[in-house]
Amino acid sequence: MKHNLLYSLILLSIVVLSCEKKEVAVVTPEEKPANCFVSKATGETIYPSVMRAGEVVIKVSENLRGRIEEVNEDLGVLCQGTKAEDKVFSKVQPVGLRRLFPDAGEFEERTHEAGLDRWFIVDLPENISLKQAEEAFYGEYGIEKVEFRHEIVGMFDNTVIPAIETPVLSSAATQVFDDPRLSQQWHYYNDGSQNGMSEGCDVNVLPVWKNKIAGSEDVIVAVVDGGIQYDHPDLAANMWTDSKTGKHGYNFVNNSTTIKAHDHGTHVAGTIAAVNNNGIGVCGIAGGDAKKGVPGVRLMSCQIFMTVGGQDQGGDGAQAIKWAADHGAVISQNSWGYNFDYNGDGVLSGSELSAALNAKIDTYTREAVDYFIRYAGCDNNGNQLASSPMKGGIVIFAAGNDNIKNGAPANYAPIFAVGSVGADYKRAYYSNYGDWVDICAPGGDAYKGYNVLSTIPGNGYGYMQGTSMACPHVSGVAALV
Repeated sequence: MKHNLLYSLILLSIVVLSCEKKEVAVVTPEEKPANCFVSKATGETIYPSVMRAGEVVIKVSENLRGRIEEVNEDLGVLCQGTKAEDKVFSKVQPVGLRRLFPDAGEFEERTHEAGLDRWFIVDLPENISLKQAEEAFYGEYGIEKVEFRHEIVGMFDNTVIPAIETPVLSSAATQVFDDPRLSQQWHYYNDGSQNGMSEGCDVNVLPVWKNKIAGSEDVIVAVVDGGIQYDHPDLAANMWTDSKTGKHGYNFVNNSTTIKAHDHGTHVAGTIAAVNNNGIGVCGIAGGDAKKGVPGVRLMSCQIFMTVGGQDQGGDGAQAIKWAADHGAVISQNSWGYNFDYNGDGVLSGSELSAALNAKIDTYTREAVDYFIRYAGCDNNGNQLASSPMKGGIVIFAAGNDNIKNGAPANYAPIFAVGSVGADYKRAYYSNYGDWVDICAPGGDAYKGYNVLSTIPGNGYGYMQGTSMACPHVSGVAALV
């Protein structure tokens, strides 16, 4: 399926294989922090400052899972019991234990089949470090995996430039749809007329729209990102709504159905499916045709970033990917990755750079991705649902913005990894690169004066750049084909 989609994307003229390799600039090395340690399980160096504090993730055997279920996750029993399954917890004396992937209701059968019900989050007491926890669990009876939860980051530079210039109301682009800012979305239609731009360096979506292909409400795209402003006038008509809760997704930061609007997620959503031909704002690649009554694809907000007190807090991307598959999504859009900047200076160097260059996807995230690819659009037996446009799902990730030849979790082979180009067919200065990158799309290049225009919170529109902005172009095209 991955290669078939790639072929379709090539036909739609998304810029491919443009992420040429370049050497990374030499930066003064940074010393390893004193509390870093080498994982007994993987041999990797672990930096606690970029891992979730006070918790580890374990995958247990079926026998141990059964015991945990038998005592209803009661740590009092598990820490004091006499069975072999109980003794594994006695060294750590956890203060909390819960499933990483909660009970999936009607889809619990396939959750069990995939082994996702055997992953647990262990909350540690204050006197137990991450290193001590791994040492206590590693190799113990019934413990198959011990992992840490990476802090995650969005793949953009945190800069939003509001769109305040007067739109050009007459152009080749606006002859298709009447959205006034469509003419400023060079990433959809680039005629090369602006300084520094190259004709055709775009996603070439105008011919597709002219052929009356603009999206379908049967296609649900999970935006695993910051929350979407679901009542934005240019997004509201294309939001997915849960038939049971009436909500538009789930917030994995505070574990609620309350979605909080976020710059990053709202911008990504607009590129995929801002409402087309509605006389306002911008267009989305698969945003439908409002004047002709053609609905766009449905945007499901799976919130993993939320701004609190001016700071971003992160949820769990693996949980969101799995949840989306169980709620009807067939495309998983992910503009996020792992944080390796353990001293917070905004530069990867020395041991940080080494860690980033050698990083791989977490096992539990990999299993969530595999689950989405296998089960999205399907019933418990893997049969395509009558209401679904496809059997199995597609997972798309931004390659990352560190200008290095690696990027996790995007480097996992079954994932579509998306690099970024500017408006001139050249790799954006920030984009990660390598033969693991499947495709490149327009993501903007501020150094050359052009970024990507889309929706932002407050009913507005703004420019951003990053592989985060390139990625939803691919998700939007995938939603069309």
